[in-house]
Amino acid sequence: MKVVGRILVISGIAGAVAYFISKRHYSNELKEHQENEEKDKTAKNTENKDRENIGAENDKNKSVSSSNKDGDEDMERMFKNLKMTDEQRKRYEADYQVLNNTWVSENPDKTISDAERREQQEQTMKAVLDEAQYSSYREWFAEHHQDKN
Repeated sequence: MKVVGRILVISGIAGAVAYFISKRHYSNELKEHQENEEKDKTAKNTENKDRENIGAENDKNKSVSSSNKDGDEDMERMFKNLKMTDEQRKRYEADYQVLNNTWVSENPDKTISDAERREQQEQTMKAVLDEAQYSSYREWFAEHHQDKN
């Protein structure tokens, strides 16, 4: 049993390290991407197009921000309903972040779809939860995503 405990601790630490490394890497990539986009906008030298793009981007950011808040609240409720431990939550967040960063790096010119995001969540939950929790997760998921399937 001690061996299993040690393995779980090591995997948790590895997950946390991967999470922080990927988070830092993703922030740097995002910053570079934003800087490159700004340079491209300046090079186009089309003031009207820039105004349209900025207005559209602001509208998009407002809707994304709102949906992220709703998503965070849903995730918190789900974590509580599944009685996930702090270690499970940390591992889920780290593993999910790694999956997401991998997808972004492999698909640089695309936006991830809801279906792909749900698939990543499913894959991560299956690896993190025990059988009973995973069964509860599948029930929770079916109840909360009826309108999206």
